[in-house]
Amino acid sequence: MENYRGHAEIPRFAGFKAPVVVAVVAAAVLLGVVAALCTTHTMPRQALFAQATINRPAVAPARVAAVHALPNLDLEDETPEIVTAKPNPLPAAAAALGAAVPLAATATPLEGLGAEGTPLNSYIKFWIPLVDGALGGNDALIHWLHPVNMGIVLLAMGGYGTYLGFDIRRARLEGTPRTEALAGASHPALMGLMTVLFALGGQGGLLFTLYEGRPLFSSEHSVTGVAGITLLLAQGVLGKVMKVQNSDTLRTAHTVIGSAIMILLLIHAGLGLKLGLSS
Repeated sequence: MENYRGHAEIPRFAGFKAPVVVAVVAAAVLLGVVAALCTTHTMPRQALFAQATINRPAVAPARVAAVHALPNLDLEDETPEIVTAKPNPLPAAAAALGAAVPLAATATPLEGLGAEGTPLNSYIKFWIPLVDGALGGNDALIHWLHPVNMGIVLLAMGGYGTYLGFDIRRARLEGTPRTEALAGASHPALMGLMTVLFALGGQGGLLFTLYEGRPLFSSEHSVTGVAGITLLLAQGVLGKVMKVQNSDTLRTAHTVIGSAIMILLLIHAGLGLKLGLSS
């Protein structure tokens, strides 16, 4: 098929079978990992309940016998003993450490944006009852749904989109315009969709954070998430500008910045996994 200029028309979404395959494989791997994580995450609670149920019949008779063995006390003749609690030095030490290290793991520069009473906090809380009803209060699902979704988006769309970006770079340097045009039609659409999904998924992450009783933007994971989405938006603008100006310098900058963003997002994913396993 030819366009109005007489050149071979290139399908806009040619080559999109590969990301579908990558997405399916990534989803299968991630779901297997998360299934194991969910089992590990819920096992301590189940084990605790089981232990309490097993030990309760054995403990109860001993406790009753101990109560009956107590001597009869005449409370009217006894003067109650006043016990003065000794001061605990740990809170003071923790406060001193917090003053010495203001940006500790529990405080970030963005924490004030999601504080109680802020518009963002109220907006996120509005969705909690709806999501809770949709997920049926499943703790494991609530805890791991966000990382599973975002992991698939990052590995499938981000990974293949990065490959297309380098393919465009290679084709341009080798002088193969058809390959450059094919990849160039898919790369911005794929990375743009990934940015939109990250923005929506980030809101889901904030929702699950409040759902589990943790303050918003209180972790390095949230800070790197905001930085990643902001840089993705700036990267999209840079991609438009470099095409308009046809600047090789801007194309090189776009490649370098895009690679740095992907590294940042991988770090972001690692911090999120660490946060999920520790909470």
